[in-house]
Amino acid sequence: MDELKFLIIKSNDAEYHDSLLKTASEIHQREKDTLEWLKWKYFSSPFGNCIVACAINEQHKVIGEISFGRYEFVLDNKIVKAAYSYQTMVHPNYQGKGVFKKLTNLAINECKKQGVEVLFNFPNANSYMPFVKNKWKPINSIKYWMKPMRFLKVSTNITSIRKSFQVDNTKSLDEINVSKMKELFSNVKPLNIPNTLCPNRTKEFLEWRYTSYPIAKYKSVINDRIAVIVRTGTRGKLKEVQIMEAFEIIANSFNKDEIKRIAEQIKNELNADLITFNITEAHPLNNILKSARFISMPHSIKFCIYPLVEKFNSYTNKDNWIITATEFHRY
Repeated sequence: MDELKFLIIKSNDAEYHDSLLKTASEIHQREKDTLEWLKWKYFSSPFGNCIVACAINEQHKVIGEISFGRYEFVLDNKIVKAAYSYQTMVHPNYQGKGVFKKLTNLAINECKKQGVEVLFNFPNANSYMPFVKNKWKPINSIKYWMKPMRFLKVSTNITSIRKSFQVDNTKSLDEINVSKMKELFSNVKPLNIPNTLCPNRTKEFLEWRYTSYPIAKYKSVINDRIAVIVRTGTRGKLKEVQIMEAFEIIANSFNKDEIKRIAEQIKNELNADLITFNITEAHPLNNILKSARFISMPHSIKFCIYPLVEKFNSYTNKDNWIITATEFHRY
């Protein structure tokens, strides 16, 4: 095997950026992402630059990567410095040779140096067990809720539910929609639940996440009490709208009637056949969705954490974490 170098790649290490994208495209069998996208996702978040551990072979090619995007939670009114897995990959020619473990240790040590307190991750079927073997704590508290909005169309195309979701891609921003979202982000308050890690939904983060780089079609649906950010797409022959984030405009508006009302609004404004929403069990909407006639569906999404400081060893159960689709949908 080649003599490998293990490095933390920075924003100015341009010689490795394109190689990283090419290897990711080969391994994941998808279209190669652009350098502009990499710079946006990895090195422009308001929470800080991504921590990117790479293995480089003798031909100066990236053959493996473990990367963690910088993140923040709020816990009892205090900011928690976090990071979560952006990408995990080792080229097949180098698997089974300890590359994954070396990359993981390098990335975790760099996270500690940068003051990160806890890591979290949504591993796929291939990387789930390697992470668990490396002492990551499975929480697996994510719920997948679905609400049929046009029962006749859904029932006559029921096999479509088994199809993969295909997001509506875009390469341009709808200025009116962006303006609506920015106004919303300036006025909403993030969740703050005692003894629970709640994502720090700052105005700067939300604008970066949803309005600064066009890939998926994100839209806002807003009424006088509730607002949601969604992405649109298709599942087989059905038009699906996925709720990424939900906000209260008026306090205590998360209830059955208001969720039904915003669902009807999504149906009418976006022509939705299905509405889906992925959240953790600790989210205040989790118990409400069932009463609003959302159906809990089986899924394969995994959720793991890795405490880097001792106090987070007590936050290894499903009751301590708020996560939504904002975290685990690729973007």
